[in-house]
Amino acid sequence: MVGELGTIEITTDRNEARGSLRKAGRCAFEVGETLVDAAISGTVLVGTFATCVEGQGCQTPTSLPFMGVFSEGSITGFVTLDRGCTAPGLELKSEKPQTYKIKMQQTFESLERSAKKALAKKDFVSALPLLSGAVKRPEAQSNAQLHHLYGATLNAVESYAEGKRAIKVALELAKRGKNVKDEDRAVMLFNLACAEANLHEEDLAIEHLNEALQVNRAAVWADLSSDPELEPLRTHPEFQKLLGGKKGPR
Repeated sequence: MVGELGTIEITTDRNEARGSLRKAGRCAFEVGETLVDAAISGTVLVGTFATCVEGQGCQTPTSLPFMGVFSEGSITGFVTLDRGCTAPGLELKSEKPQTYKIKMQQTFESLERSAKKALAKKDFVSALPLLSGAVKRPEAQSNAQLHHLYGATLNAVESYAEGKRAIKVALELAKRGKNVKDEDRAVMLFNLACAEANLHEEDLAIEHLNEALQVNRAAVWADLSSDPELEPLRTHPEFQKLLGGKKGPR
């Protein structure tokens, strides 16, 4: 969140969201102070939001209870203030009771960090909305690796059609860019094949596995015979030929 209140960095874990002040605004909070502290249940947040309050007889600073919704790295919530009180950076939505809207958005860097933290724990469900938000940011428009990570995470939760679309975007970005290694492109092709195998597109899956092996055999060979996402191909004659016709990584 950037505005009159200052810059607040939002970080999320599966069950909680916290917002720490990174750059001071109109309120007399210290940099590093926690201003948002909320529990997450699904996409719903319930917690407290600290702000300064302006107006005669208004208590400031104050910690207000709030309820909000978390979606793709953005938090939208509402707090109620006493009549005649206002808070910087908040939008008045209702006079009776006097309700203000809070709108906060994680930075691209924070989204990426939170997603990778969740993936390190194999918490694909928590990582998915973070990655979905991250790939829509301007900073991600040429980031092949991030789009691939999003696609692979979609595969992990069995959203194979969406996973295929995201990985195809990653491969197109990799083709245009100059910084994607052959081993990374091979893994993208492998994960594309995993999606296709589970979409009953066996011939396409075999084609992309062959391509992955040609691009960088060592990067994907070990997973070829063990990855459970390739289970639909196990009895396919061309898949058997693929395994039998190669002698392992070089």
